[in-house]
Amino acid sequence: MKDEVSVILICYKNLGNLHKIRSEFAKALDFYSRSLETAKAIHGENHAETASSFYEIGSMYNNVGQYKEALQYLLKALEIYKSVYGEKDTSEIAWCYAMIGSAFSMQANYEKGLENHLKALVMRKAIYGEKHSLVSESHNWIGCVYSNKREFGKALEHFLKCLEIRKAIYGEKDHPEIASSYSDLARTYSSLKEYKSAIESHSKAILMRRAMFGENRAEIADSYNELGILHQNLKDYGKAFDSFTKCLEIRKKVFEEDHDLSINALVSIGLLLKEQGEFDKSLKYMLKALEFRKADFSADSDSKTSITYRQIASIYEQQKEYKKAIEHEEKCLELQLKTSASGAITAVSYNNLGNYYKKLAHYKKTLENYSKCLEINKAIYTENHVNTAASYNDVGIAYLNNGEPQKALDHLLKHIELCKVLYGGENHDNTDTSHYGIGQVYYRQGDHNKALEHFSISLEIRKRVYGDKHAETAAVYNSIASLYCNRREEDKALEYFLISLEIYQSVYGENHAETAGSYKSLGNLYYTKKEFAKALEYHTKCLAIYRAIYGKDHVEIGNCLVLLGSMEKMQGENQQALDHYLKARDMFKILYGEYHPQTTSIIKEIQSIEDCLKQSSQTESNSE
Repeated sequence: MKDEVSVILICYKNLGNLHKIRSEFAKALDFYSRSLETAKAIHGENHAETASSFYEIGSMYNNVGQYKEALQYLLKALEIYKSVYGEKDTSEIAWCYAMIGSAFSMQANYEKGLENHLKALVMRKAIYGEKHSLVSESHNWIGCVYSNKREFGKALEHFLKCLEIRKAIYGEKDHPEIASSYSDLARTYSSLKEYKSAIESHSKAILMRRAMFGENRAEIADSYNELGILHQNLKDYGKAFDSFTKCLEIRKKVFEEDHDLSINALVSIGLLLKEQGEFDKSLKYMLKALEFRKADFSADSDSKTSITYRQIASIYEQQKEYKKAIEHEEKCLELQLKTSASGAITAVSYNNLGNYYKKLAHYKKTLENYSKCLEINKAIYTENHVNTAASYNDVGIAYLNNGEPQKALDHLLKHIELCKVLYGGENHDNTDTSHYGIGQVYYRQGDHNKALEHFSISLEIRKRVYGDKHAETAAVYNSIASLYCNRREEDKALEYFLISLEIYQSVYGENHAETAGSYKSLGNLYYTKKEFAKALEYHTKCLAIYRAIYGKDHVEIGNCLVLLGSMEKMQGENQQALDHYLKARDMFKILYGEYHPQTTSIIKEIQSIEDCLKQSSQTESNSE
């Protein structure tokens, strides 16, 4: 009878093994559970056969990702084996240590995982010697645990040892285990930023797998993907594009075009092209990826689709198509709210929308989105956090642009206060925009001394961060110059305007809006000083640049024509003034329409000058 039951036990185990090979884990678990009950009935609890069944059930739970259940059975198996074998090194105990190490590691308990894998390694070396496949497996597992702990130097040491053993076993011939080792080494080198070694290892893995399996393998596609990332990190965009494209081609053959991994390859190519500044080509790939994402109805499809919408929005931002950027970021946000995404993720969307609306000068919308971002950041991180501090600055600038100076001041001062706590000083680099914004508030309120104090701090920070010859530095020089203008300190204003102009010329060259703006400011200053010839000279230069930049009809060109006309009228040069006003009128009719205040205002000026010219003509006729 006992022999018959023993045969049944063997059958249960064999059936469990068969279903395990077929990856039919539920059926395998059922037969292993029957084998456990049978082993207990025949041998009792404290027997190697019973321990074996505990181990097989534990390994099944490990395979299906139920690691807590796996540990219960594996630890019981280890306990029984130790009771049966004592302190002897056995393959069964080594396997238990290895599987327990795996279960702990998969739960991110890396210390316990490492402890058990090291025990397995020591035992396997004692049983099999250094050059054995199970010893190489232990080195591989230990390398993976160290990688997860971000101790890449130690990970590399074990991956190299694993490769050395596999080469000793399999020789120089192509083998899947050796190819796998090269892939592990490549990822570790990449994490260590040793990109050339990583590329070399990935290339070896690809060559070996192609020789064994042909081109169309998922592992080869993965290696091409990682090669693409490495080449991108090295700014070798041609090779990166080739690698990502090969990855895409293989994945389309292995998984179909609309598979998640194929879509990821499309996104990789799109983002690479974006980094190169080829935005139209980038959009082609990203919009294709979006099309597939929207057609996907898997559990996490909304989350992935929202990310793609955001990536497309960032490309439209680079193209200065802010309305399209807003459209796609809003769809991203809509999906985030639908899937109850974390507050930190939605905060990013509100911040991005604030940035896009700011570029369009839609300041109410800017303020609305930045304020939502601030509230979320305060709820998640509390006040004393860099994200919350940054939001205070954004909201403050939005209030300033929205014409609410006191609220702007409150938020910008709060930003500086938080920076003092976070970074240990109120003049930290991150406080630049707040000091500049506070300067703007005080300037508009007529408190020029306080404005100058904050502008000066902003200038000091920008010179430190960007250097003397930078557009951001020039902007502060320009603001200080304007302040001196209002204080009637024309000589100081002139000094700062000229510095600003020199910087813009060195950064952008002559034909740029910022250079034109500097000429306009200088023209206004000389007009205030009643140096009309110089004023006309600078405004004429400004007009020439605007025409070169904007072409025929543009508001800046129209405004420049009006300024020139006004100056000429003040000097009694009515005919020249009339010529400029007439050009401005025609332009404003196109830009605003015939009955817009800008147009009607110019028409009145034209009538006034024409009346003066008629009167002058009549006076001359009468005198003759």
